[in-house]
Amino acid sequence: MSTTYSSVADDGYGQDLYMLNGCLDDIEWFEKKLRKGLKFSTQGHKSRSNPNKQHSDEELPSSTVAIDSLQKIKFSLNITEKIRKSLPYLSKEVFIYLIKIVRKLHTVAKQKHPGNYNPNIVVDVIEPLLNEATITSIFNLLSVRAKELWLDLGPAWNTPNSKWPNPLKIYMPTFNHQMKQKRTRNRSNEVINRNQVFNSQISLKEPTEVDHEYEPHFHGGLRYFRVDDKEYLAYQRFCKRFKQRDELTLVEGDYSHCHVSPWSLNSPEN
Repeated sequence: MSTTYSSVADDGYGQDLYMLNGCLDDIEWFEKKLRKGLKFSTQGHKSRSNPNKQHSDEELPSSTVAIDSLQKIKFSLNITEKIRKSLPYLSKEVFIYLIKIVRKLHTVAKQKHPGNYNPNIVVDVIEPLLNEATITSIFNLLSVRAKELWLDLGPAWNTPNSKWPNPLKIYMPTFNHQMKQKRTRNRSNEVINRNQVFNSQISLKEPTEVDHEYEPHFHGGLRYFRVDDKEYLAYQRFCKRFKQRDELTLVEGDYSHCHVSPWSLNSPEN
């Protein structure tokens, strides 16, 4: 097989994976932090018996971080829809993972539990809007009850960008965590051997119920799976374009910043 690929389409696929991977890194960090914070809060702060112990790891993410993660979730849903035909199984896992995080945070906020978030923190996130194809795919995954819960998220989560009344700025994510340096494309067997979810539907919990032990099926994301060498090399080419910029801008710690320009994405409605 030839190892030279230079078409725009190939590079577009690699660019989408790069952007999706960066968002998923931050989203996974947020989801784990949210889960730990909820678990800690429901245990009645038992560890208060040791006042000298630091509990920063158990604190809920701030509202600013939550809003940033919600924006990245919407952005990631649109990208996942773009590549869905190339990776139907894994894309569905990503959809399910992201949808459950949204519903989880919305439920927590509405319950005012543990009181850190505005009840409308999810509803008020407008940018970026979901594409019409993305909304269609989401509803194809949801059960009847889950569709009602999703509609409760409001217009900003159910109105495609093509039908939004007012023009919005182009949203581009800022990656807060260092991109993982070691990627592998040798995980396809692990992905294929997972339980099939092609014909499944998401049955989400009632809004009054909070599952503090929620563990997503999806860990690691598309960065661990390439369909073939052609797509993998396209992804690698795009990563190399930003390698020097990453080395200059990334700093140690949880939050570093890597800005990516708007030209790095294809048209979301392609």
